[in-house]
Amino acid sequence: MSELCDLNNVKWRYEKLNNGFKFIFIRNNVTNTVTNTVTNTDLTDIQIRILEIITVNCNIKVDEIASVLDISARTIQRGIKLLTEKGYVKRIGTKSGHWEVLK
Repeated sequence: MSELCDLNNVKWRYEKLNNGFKFIFIRNNVTNTVTNTVTNTDLTDIQIRILEIITVNCNIKVDEIASVLDISARTIQRGIKLLTEKGYVKRIGTKSGHWEVLK
């Protein structure tokens, strides 16, 4: 499965669970929609990419975003903080919560 994904430039992530495993595909088709929506803003490329990922998976965690983008969790936290301050996203709940995209 991973070889096919790699051959076709499909991003993926594997997670081991207590009772099995999870193979997650990261969709690319949302990218253009989100990017077109936020092109006339003061968001950085990283903030736009974070917003794209949250739009696809509102339950994603900071460390998972960091893994997908291959950057530090601290950088993701700073990006999310700015997205929150600018009114793009809001966290609903705590650890078991989810993201809400506002714009």
